Amino acid sequence: MKTSTHARTDLRSRTLISCNQSAAFFRRDKNMSLEQQEQDPSSSSSWVEETRKGCIPSSAVAKQRNEILYEGHFYDVTNWIDRHPGGKIIQFYTAPGEDATLAVQQFHNRSLPKTLAIMRGLPRRKATPEDLANHGAATQHSRHKALSDDFARLESELREEGFFLPSWSHTLFRLLELIALQVTAICCLTSASAWLQVGGILLSALYAGRCGWWMHEGGHHSITGRPRLDRFIQSMVYGLGDGMSARWWSSQHNRHHAMPQRLHADVDLETLPLLAFNKKVMEDRPTSNFFLRHQSKLFVLVDTFLVAIFWKVYLHPRYAWRKGAFSDLFFMSVHYCLILPFGLVNYVVAVWLTSNYIFINFALSHTHMEVSTQSLHWVEYSLAHTTDIEPNWFVDWWMGMLNYQIEHHLFPTMPQFRHAQVRPRVEVLARKHGLPFHSMSYWAAMRKTFSNLEKVSQQLKAAEEEEGEE
Repeated sequence: MKTSTHARTDLRSRTLISCNQSAAFFRRDKNMSLEQQEQDPSSSSSWVEETRKGCIPSSAVAKQRNEILYEGHFYDVTNWIDRHPGGKIIQFYTAPGEDATLAVQQFHNRSLPKTLAIMRGLPRRKATPEDLANHGAATQHSRHKALSDDFARLESELREEGFFLPSWSHTLFRLLELIALQVTAICCLTSASAWLQVGGILLSALYAGRCGWWMHEGGHHSITGRPRLDRFIQSMVYGLGDGMSARWWSSQHNRHHAMPQRLHADVDLETLPLLAFNKKVMEDRPTSNFFLRHQSKLFVLVDTFLVAIFWKVYLHPRYAWRKGAFSDLFFMSVHYCLILPFGLVNYVVAVWLTSNYIFINFALSHTHMEVSTQSLHWVEYSLAHTTDIEPNWFVDWWMGMLNYQIEHHLFPTMPQFRHAQVRPRVEVLARKHGLPFHSMSYWAAMRKTFSNLEKVSQQLKAAEEEEGEE
């Protein structure tokens, strides 16, 4: 019995020493270049071998590893997913066939050196041809090589020409516009004239909507090009103007940008039970309900307002509190201190108008497009599943330059007012690779959005009748 005990103790001691050595290797990797890690056999690229030797705790071995593919290497992000500042979007790229290279580069365009430094601290291994074949990325890489090369070339040209540089004059103009709208709205709301008060409600809604457009740019770090400052502007503008949490919005919006119109990925498709933009989102759920049967009418009358109120009074404050987003909470509190003294009824009407202004305009560029269930190239997502709204001076202003959705999805960190200049070159890229470039007028997009809502309602009704007959 004593011999057995000593043997187990010795085994634990030797395993602990081996594990400590491996931990030292991992710590050292953080200060090594990618090339050095490849040349050093003791680096974390030998994660699999160390696991086989038993130096990785059994709990870690038992836990399924999640890896992303980036520039020919697999990075183990199992323990990074919950700590990823952008949310669990990173989990999308751990699925077979996914290549995270372009997503990492475009999402982290403003902070790529820092991002790559973090990635160097993760266990990594070079992807062999067999790995790529098993992962499903070999076919994708072969099929998309020319497209990836041309996209990289276009981005490099745009960067050299200054298209990613922010404009302080444009930033000042957007800020002054918001201040002017808010001040004018307050003056009208405090007037004795009923007509001016109505005008004040309209201006309040316009102000809140345009805060939403500018907040969106802050979330993409395209206002000043300084991520920390842009996130502060986003928090301030969204909190003061709309009473909502910028941090919650970013966590959800990143999922949309990663894979637009992709089932089980794009959060903009997760609109049940109020809305269904495509019949495929129903799956095994009950076929229909009152809201879905009448969604083409209720979308404007009720749905957008219910979502906005739910966000304001519950979802956003709860998320901000749980995540410790205290700047969001502060600006949201100031929002209500500034707005509610002008009357609850006035505020409710303004929220209804704002919710329609924002949600309808967002819906025009995506919701009526086809959904996908398979892995696509970054460029394919943008061209096949988004549409531009044909530009003119009013549409550009009214939609806050979000009518250039294709360009925005390709280059999310590019200041949006520059997209008009980039559009012709994106069209050339699409034609060269036989990809669609969707574009339609504002009113054509409006008709298509609401006709799609009606079409889905009819499809659900028909499916419900078929089930009833069976």
